[in-house]
Amino acid sequence: MLQIALSIIVSFSLFQTDAFQLLEKDPLEPDPHKPLGDVVSIEDALTEFEEIYGRMGKTPTYLPFKPTISGGNVEKSEERVRIDYLDEKSGKTLSIHIHVHPINIKSEKDGIYLENGTEAGIINTENIGFIFVHFVLDDLEYLIGINKDKFNNNEECIDELVKVANSLSDKATPSAYGY
Repeated sequence: MLQIALSIIVSFSLFQTDAFQLLEKDPLEPDPHKPLGDVVSIEDALTEFEEIYGRMGKTPTYLPFKPTISGGNVEKSEERVRIDYLDEKSGKTLSIHIHVHPINIKSEKDGIYLENGTEAGIINTENIGFIFVHFVLDDLEYLIGINKDKFNNNEECIDELVKVANSLSDKATPSAYGY
């Protein structure tokens, strides 16, 4: 009888400890099992974007690194779809935001032209860990960024961003990356 009582007490104390640990967890702390947050497949995110806004975004056939995880989500409050690629080992991240409406953003460097003749601008703000290229393509505004501290220098980042922008395609698939 004593053993049964002790078992119940020990079980309850273990449950109570787990419950308190759940309550103590910071809700703003990212889930280590979801490094990109709550995302769906890129294909599903683009399909949802097209269903909501009637326009299809393009995805790259070139990435400057081999991603270990990728995903996307539609951010309705921003009227955009966000697509992220991450290499968990190196920490390299590429993020593509495709906006339905023009965004009020000022370039620090203009006069960059993509292969299709589209003019692009560069955003490199010191207090942000990313460098971005932005441009309008097919009436959608693209903002593509990579984390600059994972590359040798800013020029390498810009070169890689332009390569990604030049590779945007309607039919990009993960197999197109050659991995």
